Amino acid sequence: MVAVMPWLDYDNMNLVTGELTTRDEYKQMMQEAAAAFRAVKPDIKLIGCIESFPAQLSLDDAQTLVDRIPGSVKTGWVSIAPELLDGLESLPPDRVACALRDREGRVLVESYRRAGFDGVSHAMVALVTYPTLENAQHATLMEQARFLMEECGLDGLYIDCFSFSYDGAGAILRYSDEGWDGRTCDIDPQTGAVVLRYVDAGLAGADARAALINYVLERGGVFVGNSYASVKQTQSLGAFRFSESEYNFDPLAIGEGEKPPLFYRMTGSHLGSPIGLGYRPDRLGQAGTDSYARVMMKTIITYLRHGALTYHYQTEIPETGPGAGEYGPFNHMFPMTIERIGEGFVEGRERVVTAVSGTFHRAGERRPEVLMFDVTGRAIAPRADVKQVAGGWDVELALQDWENVAVIE
Repeated sequence: MVAVMPWLDYDNMNLVTGELTTRDEYKQMMQEAAAAFRAVKPDIKLIGCIESFPAQLSLDDAQTLVDRIPGSVKTGWVSIAPELLDGLESLPPDRVACALRDREGRVLVESYRRAGFDGVSHAMVALVTYPTLENAQHATLMEQARFLMEECGLDGLYIDCFSFSYDGAGAILRYSDEGWDGRTCDIDPQTGAVVLRYVDAGLAGADARAALINYVLERGGVFVGNSYASVKQTQSLGAFRFSESEYNFDPLAIGEGEKPPLFYRMTGSHLGSPIGLGYRPDRLGQAGTDSYARVMMKTIITYLRHGALTYHYQTEIPETGPGAGEYGPFNHMFPMTIERIGEGFVEGRERVVTAVSGTFHRAGERRPEVLMFDVTGRAIAPRADVKQVAGGWDVELALQDWENVAVIE
């Protein structure tokens, strides 16, 4: 499965033209990419990429809005008076009506800059909205899904920031002080009185998110979402949900053979799809570059510590130099129909992936193959005792715990 960029209708600067990528340009790019991938592997799944919250402005309207924003802070997440959106033709009123608003009625925009090959930098702005079953943002997401699958011929979609149920810094994409969802409120702990009612986009959009997932699945597509299911409407649906958790740990801080720390975000996967998004070593500066392969393998080991698998993420392990290594367990992690998870391993119908020693039973007549990899992803001689027993095979593995990864296939 491959998620193909650019984003649809978001952060989609065409590097050649210096303009936003049009739908026709996007369709041509996707069809050419799909043909190239399928020529090599006919059964590969190609999915398009969309974002859950944005109502993107045209380049002209984006520059107009940036010029209107008072003060010196004009990039990043910026709260603005809604009047600043007046007259921006690329932002219709029904999309503005979907915006998150704070107690002062301000709306939130994401403002950033992009340049094409000509080097000319352009302001790009998206209004932060949230979908509900009845609103225009949901209609937009449903139309994007239709376009990706029916017009571009892709096999499904990936959607970012999908659950809207974030805490910490991510809470800016969660709450709106305009309206009430019938549940979310602040309560005075002394009196028990409700002192503030507002909207939790994670709750308000539950049915909308389920409808989007079902649209894709009912057409035989693949649905991948960033963030785990947070509501019952989506919990049992057959979507692949992962956590973008590279901001929660430092692979270089984990010593040789040291069990990685537990962090709560990954534990949210245990009743859904236990998958973590990979780590980009360049985030750690020169130290990450010099330990490139090690960072990626320690990421696999960290997620296995939580009983979770790893999605590869925009990385390329160098073949030579201090950060060199191989993809090793990445190439043997899927497909996986999970049957059991534990501290350090994931056991499935097709394979076992583990970072700890132990004995694993494999059913069937075929003798299982054991692969073992070091912390750079290179194959090493497996330390395994494979014994035939009633109903299958017992595979006893002896790893350097939390430093090796083994796969039983």
